[in-house]
Amino acid sequence: MAEYQPGVCNINQAGVDYRRKVGIGGVLFAGLGYAILFPLVDGGVGIIVTSLVLGVGLFIGVLNLLQAKSSFCASHGMSGTQLTKDDSNQAEKVTDDSAITKDKQRSKLMIMQAVAISLVATLAVVALKVAL
Repeated sequence: MAEYQPGVCNINQAGVDYRRKVGIGGVLFAGLGYAILFPLVDGGVGIIVTSLVLGVGLFIGVLNLLQAKSSFCASHGMSGTQLTKDDSNQAEKVTDDSAITKDKQRSKLMIMQAVAISLVATLAVVALKVAL
């Protein structure tokens, strides 16, 4: 059983497994979007739409993989809840103000990491497409 630790762990193993699956799905979605759409695009609006598909897919994938790796859910952290009991599907409210602050700080950092990684990857792929 996972134990709640403010800013460190706020989801159980089922939550980790779910986020890993969603993360892989997001990365696969981005990859398929790239493989299908980019060869059809010659520039302009097509590059923008394809970049959005790639960027959003990567963001969803990266954020969920980061959450799975760290056993920490950014959504729970931002909303002041935690779900660490293995036999429960019901999130519990976090009542300690300092714990809520730590959870929110960790959530914001994790979201910014996912934005940075997905943005850099998307820009690199788009730059490669434009250069070719």
